[in-house]
Amino acid sequence: MSIEEALNSEPPSFMGSSLQSDYLTSVSKQQRASPPSLSGGRMQPVLCVTPLYRGVISPQPMSQSFSHALETINEPTWIIINTFEELEATTLYTIEETIGFRPLALGPLINAPSFKLCKGASATSWQSHLDWLQMHPKHSVLYIAFGTVVKMSQVQLEELVLGCIVEQWGIGLVFDASGGTSGLITSTEVEKKVKTLMQSEAGKQMRDKAKNLSASAQRAYKEGGSSRRCLDRLEKEISAAHKEIWQLHIKK
Repeated sequence: MSIEEALNSEPPSFMGSSLQSDYLTSVSKQQRASPPSLSGGRMQPVLCVTPLYRGVISPQPMSQSFSHALETINEPTWIIINTFEELEATTLYTIEETIGFRPLALGPLINAPSFKLCKGASATSWQSHLDWLQMHPKHSVLYIAFGTVVKMSQVQLEELVLGCIVEQWGIGLVFDASGGTSGLITSTEVEKKVKTLMQSEAGKQMRDKAKNLSASAQRAYKEGGSSRRCLDRLEKEISAAHKEIWQLHIKK
């Protein structure tokens, strides 16, 4: 689901639709009107899946965007987040303190067994990238990601880089823009940081930290991992809720 679709679409019902989510998703038991062809248009109990993450194009700091999203929830049964316990335990605890129950961390969903690269031209492009990487020695290519469509001020960006990435996760380099103009980072500064990351002992420690996080993410989705346990719990509770709401519907 694209950002525009998520912002403009109605919350899809769980029955008859796939479970779609952005970063943060709320699932709740609700009563919604069914089409006239079903039960004469009577109210049908369904499980509604509502994408909540709107901060992706918000000028507010990320923490404020999440807080606002949580405030808009109408008595959810579950909150699903695309992360994993070992990565953001503190954040999950903070959300729990805010809403009164523990959210379900099911990530990283991109590595789930059902995830497949898209077909067509995009898939061909991915394969060409992989082929190009295979031509180079191990640890000789630096991948630089510029993010998605996140919009934030310079101060917010600095807070994100300095606070979250460098201090908490132990991955990342602080760029000094004092040598540039209008806050621009010079090519000399970029070159220095690239050499630090690729050639120094500090860079090796960062790469090792990234590998450890990757390994933690993979363990989270394996049998017995934190994300797998949350997924198993969600499956059982959704099945139980499905039976419960339809039993109530039948009694009516």
